[in-house]
Amino acid sequence: QRLAVYKQAANFLQAKTQARANGKPRSTLATWEPGVLGYYLPDSEIIDLGGLVTDETLQYYPVPLNERSRREVWGSIPAKAIVDMQPEQVIFFDSFADNGLLKNKPFLETYKLSQFWPLELWGGHGLFLFEKQKAN
Repeated sequence: QRLAVYKQAANFLQAKTQARANGKPRSTLATWEPGVLGYYLPDSEIIDLGGLVTDETLQYYPVPLNERSRREVWGSIPAKAIVDMQPEQVIFFDSFADNGLLKNKPFLETYKLSQFWPLELWGGHGLFLFEKQKAN
């Protein structure tokens, strides 16, 4: 089910990217699990927040204890990585971000929820897509 939700998200992002592509540079998408998204979105620059593919994110580990997920998952998204790297889009299951990124004021001031795909998983509620807001 989890991979099918990522595929739905990839289809949504692919349609959105094609609609705005015309000569624009590749979009940046940060995620904890880059596999399905990277496969179906070859024209996007994927930032692997887990650090397996994107070495630059490793400097943000370990995640401070007070920002780690309270869920039974194998990792937590480092909020500082998003705030510093400023990807255009961030997509994640809330179980990776419930106690850190989703409570981080700079993130919430810069990014707005764009899309949600429900899936009860690891104590969370689904897949969230946040997009960076344009500066006024």
